Amino acid sequence: MKRLFGLIGFGLLLVACSNRPWHVLSEKQMENVLFDLYIAEIEIKENRVVFDADSLKRQQLLQSVFRKHNISEAQFDTSIVWYNAHLNRYMKINEQLNVRYTQRIQSLEAEQEHIRIATLHIDTIYYHRTPLLCLQSKMRANSYHFALDSVPNSKMYNLNCMAFGVNDSVCPVLTFSLQCTDTVYWHSDTLTHNGKFEKQYTVPLKDTLTCIFGDVSLSDSITASTLIANLSIYQIQTTVLSEDSVRAKSKR
Repeated sequence: MKRLFGLIGFGLLLVACSNRPWHVLSEKQMENVLFDLYIAEIEIKENRVVFDADSLKRQQLLQSVFRKHNISEAQFDTSIVWYNAHLNRYMKINEQLNVRYTQRIQSLEAEQEHIRIATLHIDTIYYHRTPLLCLQSKMRANSYHFALDSVPNSKMYNLNCMAFGVNDSVCPVLTFSLQCTDTVYWHSDTLTHNGKFEKQYTVPLKDTLTCIFGDVSLSDSITASTLIANLSIYQIQTTVLSEDSVRAKSKR
């Protein structure tokens, strides 16, 4: 009988020792505090020069975590000691923290990628757009001419269009000319297949552009017709924004 009471007493002692004292933070509280301390440590590492030069600032940052959770540093230290003595509970907290750390890292990486992409602001500036052209050979409508006088003196221009009705005997010819102060740079391309045609034209650094002109035409040697859609002359301008301005916009 004495041995039985002894075993019962020992079991009650184990239960009492495994129960969390009132002054020890709960597992969820410990998880939240440890996570915020982890975030604070990341900030300290990323700004090591600032925090190494000002130890008080480092201490203030850590204390702000305790204030956020309405606890004292002494209570946190006591809780750490207790959980170190109950490793099964501490391991459970660490498992949850690992999940949150991974999610946090993925979130930060996604944010950095978003900022990287958002800092590149791309504008397409059109100088000429013709929605649809019907070209017919052996007729007056066998060509279409364009001329642009009010274009900026830039060094790169783009042209694209869609061609329909092209075959072995029907191949529209596209000319694109860059008129500079002292010379003309003339380009000629034959559209040999249906679908999108796209090309980039450059002005030599030594020259000053004055106008752009050209045409798209069919040969008069056969009777045929073709469609040219969305003939466009344009520039693509890329502006690199600061990361701070991107962050400010995303918070609005």
